[in-house]
Parts: sequence; structure tokens; C-alpha cells
Amino acid sequence: MSIRLSTSEREYLSEIVETSLRVVNRHQFFGWTQGTMQRLVPHEILLCGVDEGSRHGFEQYHFESTRYFRHCHFETLCNPTSGLLSHLQRISERTKSRVVLCPCDNPFPFDLEEPLRVLIAENELRNLAACLWLGPREKVQAYYSFSRIQPFSESTSYFLELLLPYIHMTFLRVLSNPDDVGNPGVRAGRLVTHRQEEILVLIRDGKTNAEIAQILAVSPWTIKNHIQMIFQRLNTNNRTQTITRAIKLGILRADQ
Repeated sequence: MSIRLSTSEREYLSEIVETSLRVVNRHQFFGWTQGTMQRLVPHEILLCGVDEGSRHGFEQYHFESTRYFRHCHFETLCNPTSGLLSHLQRISERTKSRVVLCPCDNPFPFDLEEPLRVLIAENELRNLAACLWLGPREKVQAYYSFSRIQPFSESTSYFLELLLPYIHMTFLRVLSNPDDVGNPGVRAGRLVTHRQEEILVLIRDGKTNAEIAQILAVSPWTIKNHIQMIFQRLNTNNRTQTITRAIKLGILRADQ
């Protein structure tokens, strides 16, 4: 379907671009997305994730104007193995598109995976329209996900394609501001603790529970409890699978 902007939509886009230059912190970023951008993508929740090159993967952030979205929902959506980003990546790879639309209860003919539908419904998102910033070799370097969109239209995808470069560059400028102390909520992207990282390194090196306990000067029961927690957080069942997943997620480096 060919979409052309109306005169008013062109004016909205022009104002969004012009005002983006004045955004330098997260409070201003939130205000910017709650301003004229609402004319093109009316939403209540914005989730952002940026791969800043750390060992722990994406730094993820939330901005919302609804009281229904809580930190427990954010934590669930940030999970690197079963959270939002993993679903968006799979759909983007399958559809060859950097925009992912999940209307859920809207009557548009989009193929929506049931696990993603459940994730959206159980975490107060209602619906979702996301755009992904792709780097070399089509690797996802950032994503911006809008939810509780009303109304959700087939023009939403086109609007996001137009807005993505300005949203991405504006958010990078915000993140680079050393005076921005951070509010709204921030998740640092850490999935395991420093102690659990130490245990993962020793597991990778072939150490037994008893040997790890001796090296770290703790009891074997403490090590066993840490390992069970690591299994839960990485959604794995054994040591080999856990080390493979940790390397894939950037928690461990294969050449350490």
C-alpha cells in the first residue's frame, strides 16, 4: 500500500525533527515523545534498548504515561532469552523488515507469534509497534518499541520508518550526556551478579563445585545455590548449555 503524508502530518514530522535538536536529557526525551510525536504514533509506553558495547548486552530503558506499567513488567520484558528483544529479532529476520507490528486485538492481517502475544498481554502493553536500528551485517544495535497505541493503523509502520533515524540519534545524544543522572527507570542490562560471573568463568575452566568453593572460600552448598540461580536466569539446564548461552549473551568471552 502506497502511503503519502497529509499536509498536517508533514507539519507534525517537521516539528518533531526540529524540536529533537533541543533534547539533551531523559526528561526532555520523554517530553519530546509525549509532544507532537503523539500525533503520528499515539502511545503510552516507550521501551528503548541500545547495545552500548558492554559485556552485558543491551542497556534498556522505559518511559511511560500510564500507571499500569510496573517495574516487574519491565524486568520480564528485558529478559535476554525470553523477553521482548529476542522476539523482535526473530520476527525482523523472518520478515526482512526493521519495523515489527503487533496489533494483538486489532483486525489487521499480521502473523503474531503466540508467545509474543502472551508477553504483550501479561505485561500491560496491549499492542506494540517497534523499530530496530540495524548495524553492520544486519545486527540489531538498538530498538524502540511503542505500546498502548490508540488508534493502531497501517500507517504506523510508515511513520516509524520516517521517525527512526531521529529517535535513534536523539536518544544516543541523551545517553552520551554525562550530566543526565537517569530518570525514568533504567535497567543496566546485568543478568548475573559479579560473583556468579566468577563462578561461570570457573565452570568454563572445568572446575567442580568443590573446587570452585575452595577457590572462592565459600561452602559447596553456596556454590550449588549460585549455579541453580544461574540456570534459572539464563534459562538453561546444564553446565555446557549455560556456558554456551553465557558466551552468546556476552557475559563470558570465549577467548578469556
